[in-house]
Amino acid sequence: MEQFLSYFTLDIIGITLLSILLITLIIQIFFYIQYYKKPVSYFNKISSYKEDITNLPSVSVIIVAKDESENLARCLPSILNQDYPDYEVIVVNDGSTDESEFLLKSLKKEYPYLYSTFSPYSDANETIQNKVLPLTIGIKAARKDILLFTEADSLPMTNQWIKSMMNNLAGKDIVIGYSRFTEGEDFSNKTALFDNLIFTLQYMSMAIKNKPFAGLYKNLAYKKHLFFDNKGFSATLNYDNAEEVFVNHIMTNNNTAVALDQDSYVSTELDSFSHWRKIKTAYSRAKFNFKGFTAGVFSLETFSRYLFYLITIASIAYSSISLLWVYLTVAILFFIIRYTVQVIILNKAADHFLTTRFHLALPFLDTIQPYYNSYFSRISKSKKRRKK
Repeated sequence: MEQFLSYFTLDIIGITLLSILLITLIIQIFFYIQYYKKPVSYFNKISSYKEDITNLPSVSVIIVAKDESENLARCLPSILNQDYPDYEVIVVNDGSTDESEFLLKSLKKEYPYLYSTFSPYSDANETIQNKVLPLTIGIKAARKDILLFTEADSLPMTNQWIKSMMNNLAGKDIVIGYSRFTEGEDFSNKTALFDNLIFTLQYMSMAIKNKPFAGLYKNLAYKKHLFFDNKGFSATLNYDNAEEVFVNHIMTNNNTAVALDQDSYVSTELDSFSHWRKIKTAYSRAKFNFKGFTAGVFSLETFSRYLFYLITIASIAYSSISLLWVYLTVAILFFIIRYTVQVIILNKAADHFLTTRFHLALPFLDTIQPYYNSYFSRISKSKKRRKK
Protein backbone atom coordinates (compact mmCIF):
# COMPACT_ATOMS: atom_id res chain seq x y z
CA MET A 1 0.00 0.00 0.00
CA GLU A 2 2.81 2.35 0.90
CA GLN A 3 4.55 1.69 -2.40
CA PHE A 4 1.31 2.32 -4.32
CA LEU A 5 0.77 5.68 -2.58
CA SER A 6 4.34 6.68 -3.39
CA TYR A 7 3.39 6.70 -7.07
CA PHE A 8 1.08 9.64 -6.35
CA THR A 9 3.37 11.86 -4.28
CA LEU A 10 4.29 15.31 -5.53
CA ASP A 11 7.59 17.12 -5.95
CA ILE A 12 8.60 20.61 -7.03
CA ILE A 13 9.30 19.64 -10.65
CA GLY A 14 5.98 17.87 -11.02
CA ILE A 15 4.04 20.69 -9.37
CA THR A 16 5.73 23.20 -11.70
CA LEU A 17 4.83 21.12 -14.76
CA LEU A 18 1.21 20.74 -13.69
CA SER A 19 0.92 24.45 -12.84
CA ILE A 20 2.14 25.48 -16.30
CA LEU A 21 -0.12 22.87 -17.87
CA LEU A 22 -3.13 24.21 -15.97
CA ILE A 23 -2.38 27.81 -17.00
CA THR A 24 -2.05 26.87 -20.68
CA LEU A 25 -5.25 24.83 -20.46
CA ILE A 26 -7.13 27.82 -19.04
CA ILE A 27 -5.77 30.08 -21.82
CA GLN A 28 -6.76 27.55 -24.46
CA ILE A 29 -10.29 27.11 -23.13
CA PHE A 30 -10.62 30.89 -22.88
CA PHE A 31 -9.81 31.30 -26.58
CA TYR A 32 -12.16 28.51 -27.61
CA ILE A 33 -15.09 29.85 -25.61
CA GLN A 34 -14.50 33.57 -26.17
CA TYR A 35 -13.36 33.46 -29.80
CA TYR A 36 -13.78 30.17 -31.65
CA LYS A 37 -17.27 29.60 -30.30
CA LYS A 38 -18.33 33.19 -30.90
CA PRO A 39 -19.49 33.15 -34.58
CA VAL A 40 -21.90 30.22 -34.16
CA SER A 41 -23.27 31.40 -30.81
CA TYR A 42 -23.68 34.93 -32.21
CA PHE A 43 -25.54 33.62 -35.26
CA ASN A 44 -27.86 31.53 -33.07
CA LYS A 45 -28.52 34.59 -30.95
CA ILE A 46 -29.38 37.02 -33.76
CA SER A 47 -31.12 34.61 -36.15
CA SER A 48 -34.17 34.36 -33.90
CA TYR A 49 -35.07 38.03 -34.26
CA LYS A 50 -33.25 39.23 -37.38
CA GLU A 51 -35.47 40.16 -40.31
CA ASP A 52 -34.69 40.68 -43.97
CA ILE A 53 -34.34 44.36 -44.85
CA THR A 54 -36.99 45.69 -47.22
CA ASN A 55 -35.10 48.54 -48.85
CA LEU A 56 -32.36 46.57 -50.54
CA PRO A 57 -29.52 48.72 -51.92
CA SER A 58 -28.32 48.51 -55.50
CA VAL A 59 -25.24 46.32 -55.87
CA SER A 60 -22.30 46.07 -58.26
CA VAL A 61 -20.67 42.63 -58.15
CA ILE A 62 -17.03 43.00 -59.20
CA ILE A 63 -14.81 40.13 -60.34
CA VAL A 64 -11.20 40.36 -61.51
CA ALA A 65 -10.25 37.44 -63.74
CA LYS A 66 -6.93 36.58 -65.34
CA ASP A 67 -6.92 33.55 -67.67
CA GLU A 68 -9.84 31.98 -65.81
CA SER A 69 -12.31 31.20 -68.57
CA GLU A 70 -13.07 27.76 -67.11
CA ASN A 71 -13.81 29.18 -63.67
CA LEU A 72 -15.92 31.96 -65.16
CA ALA A 73 -17.91 29.44 -67.18
CA ARG A 74 -18.55 27.45 -63.97
CA CYS A 75 -19.27 30.29 -61.54
CA LEU A 76 -20.65 33.25 -63.50
CA PRO A 77 -24.08 31.68 -64.26
CA SER A 78 -24.76 31.34 -60.52
CA ILE A 79 -23.86 34.99 -59.97
CA LEU A 80 -25.92 36.13 -62.95
CA ASN A 81 -29.01 34.24 -61.73
CA GLN A 82 -29.21 35.70 -58.25
CA ASP A 83 -32.60 36.48 -56.75
CA TYR A 84 -31.98 40.18 -56.27
CA PRO A 85 -33.92 43.18 -57.63
CA ASP A 86 -31.16 45.63 -58.57
CA TYR A 87 -27.63 44.51 -59.36
CA GLU A 88 -25.03 44.40 -62.06
CA VAL A 89 -22.01 42.16 -62.60
CA ILE A 90 -18.72 43.68 -63.74
CA VAL A 91 -15.92 41.37 -64.85
CA VAL A 92 -12.51 42.97 -65.27
CA ASN A 93 -10.49 40.94 -67.76
CA ASP A 94 -7.00 41.36 -66.33
CA GLY A 95 -4.93 40.87 -69.47
CA SER A 96 -6.26 37.37 -70.13
CA THR A 97 -4.99 35.47 -73.15
CA ASP A 98 -7.44 32.56 -72.91
CA GLU A 99 -11.10 32.32 -74.00
CA SER A 100 -12.39 34.70 -71.32
CA GLU A 101 -13.29 37.52 -73.71
CA PHE A 102 -15.28 35.21 -76.00
CA LEU A 103 -17.12 33.73 -73.02
CA LEU A 104 -18.03 37.17 -71.68
CA LYS A 105 -19.30 38.34 -75.07
CA SER A 106 -21.48 35.26 -75.30
CA LEU A 107 -22.92 35.68 -71.80
CA LYS A 108 -23.63 39.40 -72.30
CA LYS A 109 -26.09 38.50 -75.05
CA GLU A 110 -28.16 36.59 -72.50
CA TYR A 111 -27.55 38.80 -69.46
CA PRO A 112 -27.79 42.55 -70.20
CA TYR A 113 -26.66 43.43 -66.66
CA LEU A 114 -23.31 41.74 -67.23
CA TYR A 115 -20.56 44.19 -68.14
CA SER A 116 -16.91 43.59 -68.85
CA THR A 117 -13.91 45.82 -69.09
CA PHE A 118 -10.25 45.23 -69.75
CA SER A 119 -7.12 45.80 -67.70
CA PRO A 120 -4.00 45.49 -69.87
CA TYR A 121 -1.16 43.29 -68.71
CA SER A 122 1.45 45.23 -66.78
CA ASP A 123 4.85 44.06 -65.56
CA ALA A 124 4.63 46.66 -62.79
CA ASN A 125 1.28 45.34 -61.69
CA GLU A 126 2.66 41.79 -61.60
CA THR A 127 5.65 42.90 -59.56
CA ILE A 128 3.62 44.73 -56.93
CA GLN A 129 1.60 41.54 -56.41
CA ASN A 130 -1.83 43.09 -56.11
CA LYS A 131 -5.00 43.77 -58.07
CA VAL A 132 -5.27 47.49 -57.50
CA LEU A 133 -5.36 48.45 -61.18
CA PRO A 134 -8.09 46.01 -62.31
CA LEU A 135 -10.08 46.57 -59.13
CA THR A 136 -9.89 50.32 -59.55
CA ILE A 137 -11.11 49.96 -63.14
CA GLY A 138 -14.01 47.78 -61.96
CA ILE A 139 -14.93 50.11 -59.10
CA LYS A 140 -14.91 53.19 -61.33
CA ALA A 141 -17.12 51.35 -63.82
CA ALA A 142 -19.61 50.44 -61.06
CA ARG A 143 -22.91 52.33 -61.18
CA LYS A 144 -24.48 50.98 -58.00
CA ASP A 145 -24.21 52.01 -54.34
CA ILE A 146 -22.64 48.87 -52.89
CA LEU A 147 -19.55 47.08 -54.15
CA LEU A 148 -19.70 43.30 -53.66
CA PHE A 149 -16.48 41.46 -54.48
CA THR A 150 -15.84 37.86 -55.30
CA GLU A 151 -13.35 35.97 -57.44
CA ALA A 152 -13.60 33.97 -60.62
CA ASP A 153 -13.13 30.65 -58.80
CA SER A 154 -15.74 31.39 -56.11
CA LEU A 155 -19.21 29.94 -56.50
CA PRO A 156 -22.20 31.30 -54.50
CA MET A 157 -23.85 28.50 -52.54
CA THR A 158 -27.40 29.69 -53.39
CA ASN A 159 -29.21 32.28 -55.48
CA GLN A 160 -29.75 34.25 -52.24
CA TRP A 161 -26.07 35.17 -51.91
CA ILE A 162 -26.37 38.89 -52.72
CA LYS A 163 -29.53 39.31 -50.65
CA SER A 164 -28.02 37.52 -47.67
CA MET A 165 -24.88 39.67 -47.78
CA MET A 166 -26.95 42.87 -48.05
CA ASN A 167 -29.21 41.87 -45.14
CA ASN A 168 -26.22 42.44 -42.87
CA LEU A 169 -25.38 45.90 -44.19
CA ALA A 170 -27.98 47.90 -42.25
CA GLY A 171 -26.15 50.56 -40.22
CA LYS A 172 -22.74 49.33 -41.41
CA ASP A 173 -20.34 50.17 -44.22
CA ILE A 174 -18.56 46.83 -44.66
CA VAL A 175 -19.78 43.24 -44.67
CA ILE A 176 -17.31 40.36 -44.50
CA GLY A 177 -18.52 37.00 -45.78
CA TYR A 178 -17.30 33.44 -45.64
CA SER A 179 -15.54 31.46 -48.35
CA ARG A 180 -15.41 27.71 -47.87
CA PHE A 181 -13.08 25.24 -49.55
CA THR A 182 -14.43 22.13 -51.24
CA GLU A 183 -13.41 18.81 -49.72
CA GLY A 184 -10.80 16.60 -51.35
CA GLU A 185 -9.11 13.29 -50.64
CA ASP A 186 -5.48 14.31 -50.16
CA PHE A 187 -4.04 15.35 -46.79
CA SER A 188 -3.11 18.86 -47.93
CA ASN A 189 -6.82 19.47 -48.53
CA LYS A 190 -7.62 18.42 -44.95
CA THR A 191 -4.98 20.80 -43.60
CA ALA A 192 -6.39 23.60 -45.77
CA LEU A 193 -9.94 22.94 -44.52
CA PHE A 194 -8.79 23.01 -40.91
CA ASP A 195 -6.73 26.15 -41.39
CA ASN A 196 -9.57 27.89 -43.22
CA LEU A 197 -11.99 27.07 -40.41
CA ILE A 198 -9.64 28.38 -37.72
CA PHE A 199 -8.88 31.55 -39.69
CA THR A 200 -12.60 32.12 -40.36
CA LEU A 201 -13.40 31.81 -36.65
CA GLN A 202 -10.61 34.26 -35.86
CA TYR A 203 -11.51 37.10 -38.21
CA MET A 204 -15.27 36.60 -37.77
CA SER A 205 -15.07 36.59 -33.95
CA MET A 206 -12.93 39.73 -33.87
CA ALA A 207 -15.37 41.53 -36.16
CA ILE A 208 -18.26 40.49 -33.90
CA LYS A 209 -16.28 41.90 -30.97
CA ASN A 210 -15.95 45.18 -32.93
CA LYS A 211 -12.25 44.65 -33.58
CA PRO A 212 -12.22 43.67 -37.28
CA PHE A 213 -8.90 43.10 -38.99
CA ALA A 214 -9.51 41.22 -42.26
CA GLY A 215 -11.89 40.84 -45.15
CA LEU A 216 -11.23 38.64 -48.16
CA TYR A 217 -12.14 39.65 -51.70
CA LYS A 218 -13.61 36.21 -52.29
CA ASN A 219 -16.67 37.41 -50.37
CA LEU A 220 -16.66 41.03 -49.26
CA ALA A 221 -18.87 44.09 -49.65
CA TYR A 222 -18.42 47.74 -48.82
CA LYS A 223 -20.14 51.00 -49.69
CA LYS A 224 -18.71 52.64 -52.76
CA HIS A 225 -18.17 55.97 -51.05
CA LEU A 226 -15.56 54.37 -48.77
CA PHE A 227 -13.32 53.81 -51.77
CA PHE A 228 -13.51 57.40 -52.98
CA ASP A 229 -13.52 58.97 -49.50
CA ASN A 230 -10.17 57.24 -48.88
CA LYS A 231 -8.79 58.25 -52.31
CA GLY A 232 -8.92 54.70 -53.55
CA PHE A 233 -5.90 52.50 -53.01
CA SER A 234 -3.48 55.43 -53.02
CA ALA A 235 -2.56 55.10 -49.33
CA THR A 236 -1.73 51.40 -49.66
CA LEU A 237 -0.48 51.37 -53.24
CA ASN A 238 3.12 50.50 -52.38
CA TYR A 239 2.15 47.50 -50.25
CA ASP A 240 1.99 43.92 -51.43
CA ASN A 241 -1.64 42.93 -51.92
CA ALA A 242 -2.64 46.53 -51.38
CA GLU A 243 -6.34 45.77 -51.84
CA GLU A 244 -6.32 43.53 -48.71
CA VAL A 245 -4.40 46.16 -46.73
CA PHE A 246 -6.94 48.77 -47.86
CA VAL A 247 -9.80 46.78 -46.31
CA ASN A 248 -7.90 46.46 -43.04
CA HIS A 249 -7.23 50.21 -42.97
CA ILE A 250 -10.85 51.26 -43.59
CA MET A 251 -12.26 48.94 -40.94
CA THR A 252 -13.23 50.60 -37.66
CA ASN A 253 -14.72 49.40 -34.40
CA ASN A 254 -18.28 50.11 -35.52
CA ASN A 255 -18.48 49.96 -39.33
CA THR A 256 -18.05 46.24 -40.03
CA ALA A 257 -20.67 43.47 -40.00
CA VAL A 258 -20.37 39.73 -40.55
CA ALA A 259 -22.53 37.56 -42.80
CA LEU A 260 -23.08 34.20 -41.12
CA ASP A 261 -26.16 32.87 -42.86
CA GLN A 262 -25.34 29.91 -45.10
CA ASP A 263 -26.99 31.64 -48.05
CA SER A 264 -24.16 34.21 -47.91
CA TYR A 265 -21.39 31.64 -48.44
CA VAL A 266 -19.27 31.15 -51.51
CA SER A 267 -17.30 28.01 -52.28
CA THR A 268 -13.82 27.71 -53.77
CA GLU A 269 -12.51 24.52 -55.33
CA LEU A 270 -8.93 23.83 -54.25
CA ASP A 271 -7.28 22.03 -57.14
CA SER A 272 -3.77 21.68 -55.70
CA PHE A 273 -1.46 22.50 -52.80
CA SER A 274 0.07 25.32 -54.87
CA HIS A 275 -3.39 26.89 -55.18
CA TRP A 276 -3.76 26.97 -51.42
CA ARG A 277 -0.19 28.22 -50.99
CA LYS A 278 -0.96 31.10 -53.36
CA ILE A 279 -3.99 32.07 -51.28
CA LYS A 280 -2.08 31.86 -48.00
CA THR A 281 1.04 33.72 -49.12
CA ALA A 282 -1.10 36.50 -50.60
CA TYR A 283 -2.77 37.04 -47.24
CA SER A 284 0.58 36.80 -45.41
CA ARG A 285 2.07 39.55 -47.58
CA ALA A 286 -0.86 41.80 -46.78
CA LYS A 287 -0.83 41.03 -43.05
CA PHE A 288 2.65 42.53 -42.66
CA ASN A 289 1.06 45.96 -43.25
CA PHE A 290 -2.13 45.65 -41.20
CA LYS A 291 -2.74 48.41 -38.71
CA GLY A 292 -2.71 47.71 -34.98
CA PHE A 293 -2.15 44.38 -33.28
CA THR A 294 -5.66 42.90 -33.43
CA ALA A 295 -4.67 39.84 -35.44
CA GLY A 296 -1.71 39.32 -33.12
CA VAL A 297 -4.05 38.40 -30.26
CA PHE A 298 -4.06 34.88 -31.63
CA SER A 299 -0.29 34.63 -31.25
CA LEU A 300 -0.98 34.02 -27.56
CA GLU A 301 -3.33 31.18 -28.48
CA THR A 302 -0.67 29.66 -30.75
CA PHE A 303 2.04 29.97 -28.10
CA SER A 304 -0.13 28.47 -25.36
CA ARG A 305 -1.19 25.70 -27.74
CA TYR A 306 2.38 24.59 -28.37
CA LEU A 307 3.29 24.99 -24.71
CA PHE A 308 0.30 22.86 -23.71
CA TYR A 309 1.40 20.00 -25.99
CA LEU A 310 5.03 20.34 -24.89
CA ILE A 311 4.26 20.30 -21.17
CA THR A 312 1.81 17.43 -21.62
CA ILE A 313 4.59 15.36 -23.21
CA ALA A 314 7.08 16.50 -20.54
CA SER A 315 4.66 15.54 -17.75
CA ILE A 316 4.11 12.08 -19.22
CA ALA A 317 7.86 11.59 -19.68
CA TYR A 318 8.66 12.79 -16.16
CA SER A 319 5.95 10.57 -14.72
CA SER A 320 7.39 7.54 -16.50
CA ILE A 321 10.95 8.26 -15.39
CA SER A 322 10.15 9.12 -11.77
CA LEU A 323 7.31 6.59 -11.42
CA LEU A 324 5.05 9.34 -10.08
CA TRP A 325 1.82 8.49 -11.90
CA VAL A 326 -0.09 11.49 -10.60
CA TYR A 327 1.52 13.58 -13.34
CA LEU A 328 0.47 11.10 -15.99
CA THR A 329 -3.09 11.03 -14.64
CA VAL A 330 -3.45 14.82 -14.49
CA ALA A 331 -1.75 15.39 -17.86
CA ILE A 332 -4.09 12.93 -19.57
CA LEU A 333 -7.09 14.46 -17.79
CA PHE A 334 -6.13 17.98 -18.93
CA PHE A 335 -5.57 16.71 -22.47
CA ILE A 336 -9.01 15.07 -22.51
CA ILE A 337 -10.65 18.25 -21.20
CA ARG A 338 -9.04 20.41 -23.90
CA TYR A 339 -9.70 17.85 -26.64
CA THR A 340 -13.37 17.57 -25.63
CA VAL A 341 -13.87 21.35 -25.64
CA GLN A 342 -12.04 21.59 -28.94
CA VAL A 343 -14.03 18.83 -30.66
CA ILE A 344 -17.39 20.18 -29.51
CA ILE A 345 -16.73 23.80 -30.49
CA LEU A 346 -14.88 23.17 -33.76
CA ASN A 347 -17.30 20.56 -35.03
CA LYS A 348 -20.29 22.79 -34.31
CA ALA A 349 -18.49 25.48 -36.28
CA ALA A 350 -17.62 22.98 -39.03
CA ASP A 351 -21.30 22.07 -39.38
CA HIS A 352 -22.33 25.70 -39.56
CA PHE A 353 -19.64 26.63 -42.07
CA LEU A 354 -20.30 23.53 -44.20
CA THR A 355 -16.88 21.98 -43.90
CA THR A 356 -15.59 18.61 -42.74
CA ARG A 357 -15.64 17.54 -39.10
CA PHE A 358 -12.42 16.78 -37.26
CA HIS A 359 -11.87 13.94 -34.78
CA LEU A 360 -8.83 11.68 -34.44
CA ALA A 361 -6.64 13.78 -36.73
CA LEU A 362 -7.43 16.93 -34.77
CA PRO A 363 -4.36 16.95 -32.45
CA PHE A 364 -2.03 16.50 -35.43
CA LEU A 365 -3.74 19.19 -37.53
CA ASP A 366 -3.78 21.42 -34.47
CA THR A 367 -0.04 20.97 -34.02
CA ILE A 368 1.09 21.56 -37.61
CA GLN A 369 -1.22 24.49 -38.38
CA PRO A 370 1.04 27.18 -36.85
CA TYR A 371 4.03 25.55 -38.54
CA TYR A 372 2.75 25.83 -42.09
CA ASN A 373 1.42 29.33 -41.41
CA SER A 374 4.95 30.24 -40.37
CA TYR A 375 6.21 28.55 -43.55
CA PHE A 376 3.89 30.63 -45.74
CA SER A 377 4.91 33.75 -43.84
CA ARG A 378 8.60 33.00 -44.50
CA ILE A 379 7.86 32.56 -48.21
CA SER A 380 6.15 35.96 -48.23
CA LYS A 381 9.07 37.66 -46.50
CA SER A 382 11.53 36.02 -48.88
CA LYS A 383 9.60 37.34 -51.87
CA LYS A 384 9.58 40.83 -50.37
CA ARG A 385 13.37 40.74 -49.96
CA ARG A 386 13.94 39.50 -53.51
CA LYS A 387 11.81 42.30 -54.92
CA LYS A 388 13.82 44.90 -53.04
